[in-house]
Amino acid sequence: MKFNPIHCAYAVMLVGMIFTFVASRKQGKNIRKAVDAFAIPFAKLANYMIPVPSREKLLTEKTANGEIHILPLEQQPENVKTAFSLVNNNMPVRLYNEMLTACSEVDNLAGINRTRKRQFSQPINEYLSITHIFLTGCENPNNLDTEEKVEKFNSYLTNQAKYRYEIMKRISAESGDDYRSANKKYQTELEELEKEEREKKRNKR
Repeated sequence: MKFNPIHCAYAVMLVGMIFTFVASRKQGKNIRKAVDAFAIPFAKLANYMIPVPSREKLLTEKTANGEIHILPLEQQPENVKTAFSLVNNNMPVRLYNEMLTACSEVDNLAGINRTRKRQFSQPINEYLSITHIFLTGCENPNNLDTEEKVEKFNSYLTNQAKYRYEIMKRISAESGDDYRSANKKYQTELEELEKEEREKKRNKR
């Protein structure tokens, strides 16, 4: 049997393809594990800051020169008052730091891969940012000095089910039960969002 360099090249290429596929699968699992480390503290922090889900928003008004003015605490709805009263406890700081660490790991694992950055890194950074705006707004309402910040503050306050559902799509299968346990109070809304997405996919076929 004569040595055929073409066959050898195909074999090397095939091995390379298999290696790349295996490495990609492993990288995908690792990044989902990193999202797990973000997802649980995200849910726990929001559960702590918003013990009772509500659609009531932060009350503001515009001054004569167009600046945002946050109404006094006594005029705010109960969910806002509760969040303001809880923010300086140790738990929000600890959970936010866990999210920050996990977000950095997601970024590292995503690297320069555009698909992973779009699917994992970018949304996780967005959820970290909106959490930061909410917490700093609770610490000092004067930090909410733009309409965009106020909108994001209110979005965190009232759209938890949406954020939790988007995060749920990015976690690993192994953490599914723990994540659902941390989202019991939003279970009905999460099921509705999942149903809506399934129907959209069916309609596209």
